[in-house]
Amino acid sequence: MFNNAGIVNSSDITTLVWDASDSDWRQVMDVNFFGVVYGVQVFVPLMLKQDEFCHIINTASIVGLTSDSIAVIYKMSCVITNKICSLIQFRFD
Repeated sequence: MFNNAGIVNSSDITTLVWDASDSDWRQVMDVNFFGVVYGVQVFVPLMLKQDEFCHIINTASIVGLTSDSIAVIYKMSCVITNKICSLIQFRFD
């Protein structure tokens, strides 16, 4: 399975995290976070039923590792995507 969807809300580029609206957060998280969650929920059970070696690849930008005030919602979505990958890997290692 390969998850590779991500958006940056145009207002997120210059908006400080405390000034971002709920709709700004939801737009980015609905695609960048919940896209990964839904993919995992749908495909992991199918992959496990195959009883064969499978791969899950979720992409997230390296920008999530930077610490400045630009595109903070997008960066947060990258961090959480990386964490989901780590938790899935931990479960199956």
